Amino acid sequence: KNDSGLTLETLLSLGRTHRDLGNFDKAAESFLQSLYLAQTLHDLNSEINAMNLLASVYDAQGQMALALKYLKESLALAEQHQLTEKQLTLLNNIGGMYHALGDYPKALETLSKANQLIQIAGANTRNEAVNLMCLGHLYQDMNDFPTALDFFIKARDLSKIINDRLI
Repeated sequence: KNDSGLTLETLLSLGRTHRDLGNFDKAAESFLQSLYLAQTLHDLNSEINAMNLLASVYDAQGQMALALKYLKESLALAEQHQLTEKQLTLLNNIGGMYHALGDYPKALETLSKANQLIQIAGANTRNEAVNLMCLGHLYQDMNDFPTALDFFIKARDLSKIINDRLI
């Protein structure tokens, strides 16, 4: 790696650590610096990661509109470059944010879009299991318990297949 690549990784790591410590202003500063550097280096993966991480900081601060802005921008990049796994992560994050905001129709639309992408891509990944869990929680909150149960069972079964005990 060149020095710029190491600097980029360091900035992302600093931002994550500051975020985890609750130092949201310092985290946002590190993620914004990493975003600028990723754009300068034309490092698409790091650019998308920086925006997703920046969104997580704004979400933690209750700045949902700003968090959604960065998530949607990063999703547009992932879609433009057909980065399926990144699209799934971002759609799950956006759907989760709409769910948290109580906008169940938008949450369902977004999570369903991710689920459709999974069906097309034929994924058997953690993103699919997370998507199933998100849909289960959404249907649970909409008081559609049979559908929620169906999604939770599918998530459990998939988590066994992919050997992920955190789901």
